Amino acid sequence: MKEKILVMDDESVVVRAIGARLDRAGYKPLLALDGKEGLQIVEESSPDLIVTDIVMPGIDGYMFCKRMKAAERTRNIPIVVLTAYLDREKMFRDLGVNEFLTKPCDSDTMMAAFRRALEQSRMSMTHKIVMLQGRLSPQLESTLKQLSRKHPDVKFSHAQSVYDMINDALRLRPQIIILEGANDPGAAKIIQSLKSYVIFRDLKVLVYGEADIDTIENKKERKQAEERISLCIEAGAQRYIGPLAKIENMEF
Repeated sequence: MKEKILVMDDESVVVRAIGARLDRAGYKPLLALDGKEGLQIVEESSPDLIVTDIVMPGIDGYMFCKRMKAAERTRNIPIVVLTAYLDREKMFRDLGVNEFLTKPCDSDTMMAAFRRALEQSRMSMTHKIVMLQGRLSPQLESTLKQLSRKHPDVKFSHAQSVYDMINDALRLRPQIIILEGANDPGAAKIIQSLKSYVIFRDLKVLVYGEADIDTIENKKERKQAEERISLCIEAGAQRYIGPLAKIENMEF
């Protein structure tokens, strides 16, 4: 059965163009020119994905998304916002939208965002999602492989840079983030950035280090690691779990 994608925009040319592209890609497009019409289609057709503009007459994109995320029946439908208003991203991310695209947006970028949102939705129904952040060393790579074998019902995602981690977290909505805090002086700020999003206020964040603090012989380096961990806890991390090797023995 074709996946149904609702497209909402007050510009009929835009709606028809996106609808035609979706049809060629094998999806079933559902088209609406405002939020009221979109709500009716959601009620009647239960789309698998919603694509919406922000500025529309009557019920605008923000109010529409707010209603979708407030109702139990519709809160898990993935939403992609397609707009010219770049400065509105955080307010929509706080509502829980999956992707935020700015106009003009080329067709390939747009379709890739739709596929990501649908994939994330399917994955969240069958897997717990855990993100692991840190420099991709041979040890970390081995840890990811071990965890994937040990926990087939968990999707483990890796983010090397801070920028990638925040973007991936917004897209994947992990239940747990494990981040390299003992060795990274910027880890606390990363946690603060994550916790600034409403959807991540209750996110479980754990902190690890390259080595066990008790084994660090250099007093200055040990003190720095302890201070970084303390700052991470203050920023919102739940706890320090120890060295990277201990992650392999965790239960998820």
